[in-house]
Amino acid sequence: MDKSLEKNIKEIEKDFYQTYLSGLAYLGGVDIEKDAKKGLTLIKQAAECGLEVAMRKMIEIYLEGILVKKSLIIAKEWYDRLIEEKEEKSNTVDEMISLFELYDEYCNFLNKARYYVSFPIFAKEKMLPMAERYVNRNESVYWDPKENTILFWLCKSYYWVVFAEMQLDANNYHAKEYSELIKIYKKSIIDDDYLPIINECLEYVEKAKTFWNEIDLFLKKERSKKENEENKNNKRKLSHK
Repeated sequence: MDKSLEKNIKEIEKDFYQTYLSGLAYLGGVDIEKDAKKGLTLIKQAAECGLEVAMRKMIEIYLEGILVKKSLIIAKEWYDRLIEEKEEKSNTVDEMISLFELYDEYCNFLNKARYYVSFPIFAKEKMLPMAERYVNRNESVYWDPKENTILFWLCKSYYWVVFAEMQLDANNYHAKEYSELIKIYKKSIIDDDYLPIINECLEYVEKAKTFWNEIDLFLKKERSKKENEENKNNKRKLSHK
């Protein structure tokens, strides 16, 4: 990027940040007469200009109902805008890791807010493909400590896909496949701090597999019972002819 252009962008972002800080000051009455309406307006202006901290504040405002009516719908809209903004700027390893942390936070939000349709779609079509693409095009994820963190997020992506689809319906057949993939990538993760979380993911997937197997077994028994009843009824009909 041209240095003069980069400098201009930084100056503009600085102005957005000042707008955000002014909004916080009016919102809380810090060194200025409190004006909640003006404070919210300024924070929203900064958020609409793509300032991450301001977008996060808008999420918090609508999740907690700070001077507005609580709204999961509006909070989700701001999450979506924040994700879109971060995706455009995620080029370095640190930025990618920050993006996956946001994805993880968003998945938690979707689950708690009971977005049972949006949740699996986001996990399967956004988080998982992003992690797979990064891992497939960067051999250094297997030996560079920083980039190796992306392997953890790939495993967490598999976990969220299984978790999300279970919320939607029990007839999910990715559990075994994803469980094996997590085990494979787990062996390549350098940072031991991530292993307890990976183990939790594996435990969940194994529990999910057991649950789905029990469901399948129950359905087979029910089908068999129904078939036996139909056969008995057919035999009775034939005997009466």
